[in-house]
Amino acid sequence: MTTETIIFAGHFNLGERLVPEQLQTVADAKTYLAEGTDLGILVGDIGFAQSLEAYLKQGIEGVKEIYTRRLKNAMACGAGCVISQLPRTDKLLEVIDEAHYMRAVQMLVENYGASKELTIEQITNTVRETIAPQLIQSTLEVYGLKPEEVKLYSERELRNIVARRLGSQKEDQKESWRTMLKQITDPFLYAIFRTEVEKDRGRAGCRGIMLALYEQLAMQGYEKIVELYPAKHKLSILNAQEVYAHLGRLFPEDKRWKLNFENRFY
Repeated sequence: MTTETIIFAGHFNLGERLVPEQLQTVADAKTYLAEGTDLGILVGDIGFAQSLEAYLKQGIEGVKEIYTRRLKNAMACGAGCVISQLPRTDKLLEVIDEAHYMRAVQMLVENYGASKELTIEQITNTVRETIAPQLIQSTLEVYGLKPEEVKLYSERELRNIVARRLGSQKEDQKESWRTMLKQITDPFLYAIFRTEVEKDRGRAGCRGIMLALYEQLAMQGYEKIVELYPAKHKLSILNAQEVYAHLGRLFPEDKRWKLNFENRFY
């Protein structure tokens, strides 16, 4: 393999414990690095500020309530890829890493003092500027990786890309996904694209986030992506690759949809 290939492993969410499968994906990915392959890690950083706000108010029970609400909402709207990735309510304490929250609280206190009641805007800004970078750094240390060995991709930033792609109405903006939608005549693909890429009240679903990742990688010059993930992510990855393959067939001249895929699930 060469730098035309990027391998993804070690995907993690802020505020959650690492499990053996995640550690194994990174261990297996390291065998590719000596061959000149780039390593990417997708960081789950959506919603951590809201969970941290709940922790400040109610402790670990507040965080559990956030997870329970997400699961109920996903079940209500039939978001299968979300449901498959969320922990069962009776397993929450095995998933939530309270040490992350305790470190985050300490950083908030250092910034604002112990007695100040914080707004969600203050919490969000501190998470983005200070807390997330430090939690990411500590996770890389557990993986035995140096920052310069890894390319990090943020789910929050990818979600924002989806919003921009779907929000653009300009016909001459080549990157607009709305421009592509107008050219999709297949009702099945159109329905998948609209309901799964633009999932919850206009916010990107898991397919949309993964599709934005693949688009970015192709635009960065990669030709192949190898994905090493725990099995719970299989549905969202395969669904996104299905949409991506359809787009490649419909728009063969568009370099954004020319990636090749190799998957391994643990």
